[in-house]
Amino acid sequence: MPLQRLTKVNWGQDANAEMWRYVEENCLYWLAKTKNFRENELKRYAKIYKGTPEAKVKNTPWPNAANNVIQIAATQCDQLLSRVMSIYMTEPIWPVTVYGALQGQELINAVERAQMLEMFLTNSALDATELDMYRTEQIWWSSATRNGTGIINIPYYYSVERALISGEFVDNTTSSTKPFFRDFIKHDGPVPVNVPLNKFVNNLDYPKLDDSPFKFEIKTMSEYELRQHVEMDIYPQSKVERILGSPDREQKEILQQYMLESQGITGNSREGNCSSEYDILQVSFSYWHNNQKFSLFAHLHLASDTKLVCYYNFYPQNLNSYEDAKLAYDDEQYLGYGLVEMLEGYQNEVSITHNQRTDAGTLNNTTAFRINKNSKLHSIMTFYPGICIPADKDEIERLDTGNPFAADINSEQLTVSYAKERSGVDPAMGGTGGGIVNAKRGIYSAQGTFAALQQQNNRTSLRTSDIRAAHTRAGNKLTKIYAHFGLGNRLRQYAANAEALKAALESVRKGDLGLLVRPSTASINKEMEKQNDMLLIQNLERLYAGDAQIIQSLSQQGMPPELKQYYIGVLRAKNLMMKRLLRNFNYTDVDSLIPEPSFLKENRDNDIRGARSLQGDSPAQGSDTGSLSLPIGPTASTIPQ
Repeated sequence: MPLQRLTKVNWGQDANAEMWRYVEENCLYWLAKTKNFRENELKRYAKIYKGTPEAKVKNTPWPNAANNVIQIAATQCDQLLSRVMSIYMTEPIWPVTVYGALQGQELINAVERAQMLEMFLTNSALDATELDMYRTEQIWWSSATRNGTGIINIPYYYSVERALISGEFVDNTTSSTKPFFRDFIKHDGPVPVNVPLNKFVNNLDYPKLDDSPFKFEIKTMSEYELRQHVEMDIYPQSKVERILGSPDREQKEILQQYMLESQGITGNSREGNCSSEYDILQVSFSYWHNNQKFSLFAHLHLASDTKLVCYYNFYPQNLNSYEDAKLAYDDEQYLGYGLVEMLEGYQNEVSITHNQRTDAGTLNNTTAFRINKNSKLHSIMTFYPGICIPADKDEIERLDTGNPFAADINSEQLTVSYAKERSGVDPAMGGTGGGIVNAKRGIYSAQGTFAALQQQNNRTSLRTSDIRAAHTRAGNKLTKIYAHFGLGNRLRQYAANAEALKAALESVRKGDLGLLVRPSTASINKEMEKQNDMLLIQNLERLYAGDAQIIQSLSQQGMPPELKQYYIGVLRAKNLMMKRLLRNFNYTDVDSLIPEPSFLKENRDNDIRGARSLQGDSPAQGSDTGSLSLPIGPTASTIPQ
C-alpha cells in the first residue's frame, strides 16, 4: 500500500483554536498530575530493581561497612518474565481459531485461512526486520512486571529509500559519470516500538486504555529528526525553526539520565547541537465537533507554544495504536501494581538484616586486646601470630567480640519466604507434594505428577495470564492493521499459499469470518495438548465407527420402531456427550469435529417448531412431524417418529 497521506483537520479558525486549547490544557494538566510518578517514583523503582544502595560507601558502624542490596525484586521480576517469555518456545505465536457454524468446503477454506494467518503472524513476529516481537515484548513485559504497567505503540510505517544499483553510468548529454539509484520500499507495515513509562501520559480516570479519551507520548527528538519530519512533509518548516529556538534542556528526563549515569555515561557534552532535545507531545484524543465525535492526532511543543499538526485517525475503525500490559488489574485506577513496589519493604528488610549479619561476622573475626593503661605496650606493640610479649600477668587481656547473630540466617530466610508468598512467583512445581506414594521426597504417582504440573502455581498463572492477555490484544491489533493496509510485496513470499493468506486478511477486514487470535500456551502445556489430541483421536474414531454402524442398522428394513427410536436417542446422547468432552479439553470447533446426521438435525428442528407452537407461535411452514427422511446411499428409508 502506498504512503498514507495525512488528512489534516481544518474546521475554521475559531473551531481550530478551540480544539488546540482543549489539547494544550489537557496536556498541561496531566503532565503536572503525573510529574512526581514519572520523574521520582519510576527512578526509585529503577534503583530498587538494580539494587543500587543509597550511598556508594557506608560508614556506619565503621568505614566501608557492609552495603549490599539483596535483589529480591529483580529476582522475582526476572523469574516471572522468563515464564511469560515461554510463549516463544512454541509455535504458532498467536494461534488463530475459527468460530461459527461452518460446514463442508466452507469450513475447509476457513481452517486453511486460519492456518495461513497463524503462519504469517508467527513469521512476522520472529523476523527481526519485520515486527521483532521477541525483543519488543521482552522489554514491554519487563516494564509491566517491574513497574506494574508497560506501553508499546504499534504505528503503521511506510519508508522508501534510494539504493545504489550500479557504481557509475555515463550521461550522454553532459558526458559526465553519475551513480545510478533506484527506489525500494524499506518497510511497509506496523512497527511495534516500546514507549518508556515516564514518557507516556494518559487520562488516569479510565482503567482501560482504549477507553481513555486523551493520551499522549512525550517524543524526544533531535534537531535532525525535526528537520526530517519537514522533509517528509509532516511538519511545516516555519514551525520547526520556531521550535529549534526553544530546546528542552531544562526538562532532561530524570529516569533516562539516571540509567545512563549508572552505566558511566554522562550527558555533559555540549559539542554541536546533538545534545539539544525537544519534547514533542504526540497526542491521541477524542473530540466532539458539531455534534459528531472524531478520533484525532495532534503534535505540539509546549516550550515554544507551537502547534505543529492535527490530523484524523487513519487506522481501521479508529483503532488505538497504543497497547498496555499491566500486572494486577484494578478497576479503581489505571496504573498496575508492579513487583518492585510490592516487594520494596521485603527487600529493604532483608538487605538490612544481611548487612547487620555481615558486620557482626566482621566483628567476630576481629581480635581486640585491653592493655593496662599504665603499660607502654600499646604504643610499641603490633600483635601477630606467634609474637613474644614482654608483659606482666594480666597486663594484656583479650576481649571477646563474638556475636551469635553473625551465624543466624533464619530471619533472612523467613523474610524471603514472605516476599515469595506476596509476589505469588513460586517455583514452577508449586503443586508438588500431592500424590506421594511413599515417604521418599520427590517420588509421585502418575496422577500426582500430572496434578502438580497442571496446578503449577495459581497466583503465578494469574500473573502470566495478565501478560498473555496483553499479548493477545497486540496480536489482534497487528492483524487488523495488516488486513487494512495490506502486505505489500511480502505476499509473494508465500507462493502457492498467497491466495489463502490474502483471503484470510480480507475476511478479517470485512468481518465476515470469525477468526479469533488468542495467546500461545507454555511448552509444558503444549506437550499435554499433543498427548490429549492423540488420545481423543482414538475416541473419535470409535465414535465415528459406532455412529456408522447405528446409521447402517437404521437403514435396514424390518427394524422395530421402538428399536429405531432407541438408536436415534443413543446417537443424540453420544454426540452431546462427546461435544461436552471436547469442550472440557478447550476445543471450540466441536461441531466440525463431530458430524451430526441430517435426520438428527431435522428432528431437533421439529422439536423446536413444536415447542413454539405450544407457546402460541405460528407453526413453521412445510413442517412434517410424521416422519424423517434418512438419505443413505442410493435409496432412502423412512423412520417413524
